[in-house]
Amino acid sequence: MSPKRIAIVEDEYLIAVCFEDILGTAGYDVVGIFSSAETLFESLAAAPVDLILMDVHLAGKMNGVEATRTITERWKIPVIVLTGYGDAKTKTMALDSGATNVLNKPVPNPLLMRAVHSVLKAPGEISAPQ
Repeated sequence: MSPKRIAIVEDEYLIAVCFEDILGTAGYDVVGIFSSAETLFESLAAAPVDLILMDVHLAGKMNGVEATRTITERWKIPVIVLTGYGDAKTKTMALDSGATNVLNKPVPNPLLMRAVHSVLKAPGEISAPQ
């Protein structure tokens, strides 16, 4: 079974690289880091992924909430939204856009891994990839 493919959409490159390292160490295939929704959409047209980690604030014309709505409607790919804004309004907007989960940054590694694994686990699977 090939590793699950994950895209990271984050305009702060250092944060994105940290997520990439955490996910790669856990056995997931991080297919790319994208700073804008527009560049992600171009990539999805060529090669779909199993999960997207999406920041709320992005480079480009579209924010992460708008991008999540487009992704869940057009591609039906699960999205975990990551935000530095801990307010209820942001969380509600993200969930209403179709996000599977909303995590506040900074995200502790175990919380990130539980959220990712809960979306990507196969039926009957108990433990995360090693």
